[in-house]
Amino acid sequence: MKVFIDANVLFSAAVFPGGAASQAYDLALEHDAIVSDFVLGELRRVVSEKVPDKLEAMERFIIELTAGAETISTPKSPDHLEHNVRDVNDRPVLRAARAAGSDILLTGDKGFNESGITEPEPLTPRQFLDRYR
Repeated sequence: MKVFIDANVLFSAAVFPGGAASQAYDLALEHDAIVSDFVLGELRRVVSEKVPDKLEAMERFIIELTAGAETISTPKSPDHLEHNVRDVNDRPVLRAARAAGSDILLTGDKGFNESGITEPEPLTPRQFLDRYR
């Protein structure tokens, strides 16, 4: 099973060890975990804006992440289902997840759940844990 992990899950997994996002992150790594260059850039941006004193720790987390997960480049061409995602800033996440052939989009972003997208299936960390743990 291929699990594409969104930046908000990675942020929560790193900042709140032991929480649902952290547990879902660990479970995703037991499968074929995937991230994109776009997601890693978003993660770095959010950390530098919200908790800049944690940037060094986040870089260590990213190094560990990329050792256990496949990192892909986000395609430049839009995916034909992107228009279903309301927030244009989230569209590259869907584009990369679909290009990677992901089965699951592990995300805390409700916009994906409301989009009607089913491939990959958007699941929150709690939903992912309830189904696959």
